[in-house]
Amino acid sequence: MTLRPSRVLLLLAALLLIGGYLGLLPNVHETMQRLASRPDVAGTFVDPTAGRAEALFMLFTFLLMTPLTALATLVVAGFVIIVLMTILRPITTRLGLPEWGMRALMVLAILWGAYAARELWLPESMKLVSLMARALVVVMP
Repeated sequence: MTLRPSRVLLLLAALLLIGGYLGLLPNVHETMQRLASRPDVAGTFVDPTAGRAEALFMLFTFLLMTPLTALATLVVAGFVIIVLMTILRPITTRLGLPEWGMRALMVLAILWGAYAARELWLPESMKLVSLMARALVVVMP
């Protein structure tokens, strides 16, 4: 039996369902409430007339722009990998490292760099996630 991507996704979905059923995964509603009540976003979308409309617009914009941002990030990461592989090709050929090995090392280097610089992007990302949770709580009470 071969591991096809569809079978792997089905296995992951089954594990998520079983984990949710057994209570191993956190409650989504409680997690959304906790994120929405963070102090840095607790005061947003509180206007009784315009707060719900602003939250709905924020959610729409986020859902529209997220795939484009993810695509741009992947393109930039791919470009960085290609440039680094081109620069380091003489060293890797001398060491006898195959191209797929070099590509894997470049991806690991990018992931390590993102992890090392997490103080730069993690607080703002958490604020964005909290803002989206706050918008969801306002739109869907």
